[in-house]
Amino acid sequence: MEFLRHTGARIEEMLETSHHALVQYRLPTTGEIVPLLQIAPSKTDQERVLLVNLELADVLAAIVRRVRDPRTGAIPLLAAYDYEERIWNPPAPLLFQWDRAGEPSRMSGEFIRRALAEVLAFIGLTDTTGRPMDFAPHDFRRMFITDAIRSGLPPHIAQVIVGHTNINTTRGYNASTPPRPSKPTASSSSAAAPCAPPRSTTPPLKPSGRTSSATSNAASSRSAPAPAHTAPPACTSTPAPDARSFDLTRPNGRGLPRSATT
Repeated sequence: MEFLRHTGARIEEMLETSHHALVQYRLPTTGEIVPLLQIAPSKTDQERVLLVNLELADVLAAIVRRVRDPRTGAIPLLAAYDYEERIWNPPAPLLFQWDRAGEPSRMSGEFIRRALAEVLAFIGLTDTTGRPMDFAPHDFRRMFITDAIRSGLPPHIAQVIVGHTNINTTRGYNASTPPRPSKPTASSSSAAAPCAPPRSTTPPLKPSGRTSSATSNAASSRSAPAPAHTAPPACTSTPAPDARSFDLTRPNGRGLPRSATT
């Protein structure tokens, strides 16, 4: 749930995220190491790169510690089947895997949906009429977009972050579109937007209707996009987290590889 909330990734992209997706970029101006998260191509066949903020770094570190082999420190390699492409992907250190009868296995979309339903049933979350709330993974994607735009991120930047080909799709995901577009300012640029504090909490959703698209998610984080071949924007109000301080380095201690695409 935290991964979906902080990345706005589709559930297919979430399940294909591996340890290799955790990369780092060294700013040429200051030499600062900035952790990044690569989102594998899915629905639109476009790879995206997200700037990892403090909250997302904490989530990723917890996931890495959970899936690592306690004896070797390595993440088990899994050859998962891609139901969309109908092919077997090569073995990879997938982050979303679980112990299935003593054998590591990749989580499925149905597994995630069932676990989410169990959590909601345990919490007993209800809407204003007292009816139980029913969330799908895709609802977190809607919350991510809504919270990002409410925090001052321009819709066209949010479109790039979540991987929409049409900005109208992004606007449709936003639960509360501002009454009029704000003028571009330095504070609403892609570099400053991730640092802007949220003005309100995440709005409640309607009792969920399952969406027909590949399920996804959303968040209270404000990750700025890092286009290919360009340095990612540095946060001016909050220092970017060092990958090593969040246990995102590889077991051999050499750190994460620099992405060829960044």
